[in-house]
Amino acid sequence: MEQIDRRQAKGQFIAKHSEITLKAGHHLVPSQSSSTVYKVDSTNYTCTCPDYTFNKQKCKHIYAVEFRQNRREWADVTEMPEAPKYTQNWRTYNKSQVTEKARFLSMLSDLTREIDDPEQTNGRPTLPLGDMLFSVIFKVYSQMSTRRFTTDLQFAHAQGLITECPHYNSVIRAMASPAITELLESLVEVTSKPLAALESNFAVDSTGMSISNAVSWHRAKHQDPAMLKRKNWLKIHCCVGTHTNVITAVEVTDKRSHDHLHFIPVVEATRKNFNIKEVSADKAYSSAAHAKYTEMHGIDSFIPFKENTNASSPQSSGVFARMFHYFSLNRAEFVQRYNMRSNVETTFHMVKSKFGGLLKSKTFEAQKNEALCKVVCHNICCLIQTIDEFGIEI
Repeated sequence: MEQIDRRQAKGQFIAKHSEITLKAGHHLVPSQSSSTVYKVDSTNYTCTCPDYTFNKQKCKHIYAVEFRQNRREWADVTEMPEAPKYTQNWRTYNKSQVTEKARFLSMLSDLTREIDDPEQTNGRPTLPLGDMLFSVIFKVYSQMSTRRFTTDLQFAHAQGLITECPHYNSVIRAMASPAITELLESLVEVTSKPLAALESNFAVDSTGMSISNAVSWHRAKHQDPAMLKRKNWLKIHCCVGTHTNVITAVEVTDKRSHDHLHFIPVVEATRKNFNIKEVSADKAYSSAAHAKYTEMHGIDSFIPFKENTNASSPQSSGVFARMFHYFSLNRAEFVQRYNMRSNVETTFHMVKSKFGGLLKSKTFEAQKNEALCKVVCHNICCLIQTIDEFGIEI
């Protein structure tokens, strides 16, 4: 009997424990993680599941049908094989977590205390811009309402982290200030630069930040797309380091902005501070322009092609055609490299689970600044974790 791999083992487990039916010439195999049912053509060895659609090789559902039809010899498989597990260095993780808030505030104070105030010629004296920037970022980190957050600001002032303690109304106005936006975008760059020695592989993707807590972005995108027309969202387009999950570049737009438009800007912004060897993205970013751009800058790109791609058309460059042939003929190697893209999904989960996926501000400018604050908070937390894990100096 040939050696059984993970897909075959999973297929045998499904064949033993799941109900597989035959309808209209196709075998219907239930998904193991949702209520979806996939259609398997056991004659042509095709399946409608994402694994087969992307990899174009036998998936666990095809193997399940083969085992059920006794086309394949059964092995001793008693339980569903588990996915690979990645160990956590709990000593460094625990250290960074129990000391994070104090170190976060210290780093944030260092980042904001030297910001120059704009020249003021009339009106009442304004609060220091650095203090206001510290306040809006700390407010997002705390996840508290602005009024309840006042106690934390008073503590920060008593510790000398800010020179003046602003009123909560001042914090609300600062969140909606266009002057804060440019500073926050700069802080995303500044907080990622110390990790340049550790990051050379990157992933590009976008995610939605909800402006209403009535429905989640995931539900609207994947289960009820009509909600996208009824609800308001902001999208954050990010380039992420796949090793430390730091966000190296970000653009915040409304929900209508297409992902394709932001690939080159975020990669170009990352190139200022990082030596990019590889970049991966999903098929929404597949284009001849992106293929030409990455090759011109010596970057290996791993972007899957859409089903209707015609690499021989006059519009497709030679680079695009070569990448398409590599994708078609070296699918296993491509998939292995492309799988690094999953780290960008991990990053979005980290941001939303820790700092919330809901934007609480009322105006677009304030919502944009709030989203940028979440990114800055995430990057500072990544720095703290990396300092403990790798012993780097900031």
